[in-house]
Amino acid sequence: MEILREGISVTPAGIAATLKYWCTTSPVPQQTALRLQIRDTTGRWVTMDQRPRRGTALTVAAAYFPGLWRARGTAVGALRGTRACFRSGWVHSQVSITVM
Repeated sequence: MEILREGISVTPAGIAATLKYWCTTSPVPQQTALRLQIRDTTGRWVTMDQRPRRGTALTVAAAYFPGLWRARGTAVGALRGTRACFRSGWVHSQVSITVM
């Protein structure tokens, strides 16, 4: 699996994470998921949005909160009869509020 684009961005509606990937050999059946998390005040990661679906492009979103956010994509399937699982690395983004 090759990651084409992944990232976390601030939008007018809140925080969004995107993942777009390409498989040279497609696992069958393929399930993909993208998880968006924020670190709470105790240091634990809290999942704000997670969406499983089929496809090569995923987007998740949550309300805007300042803090440390992270996102990770997962694809699970079978490749020539053998279970295959790929997880992208965590993408981190520090989001803050600027007062002007």
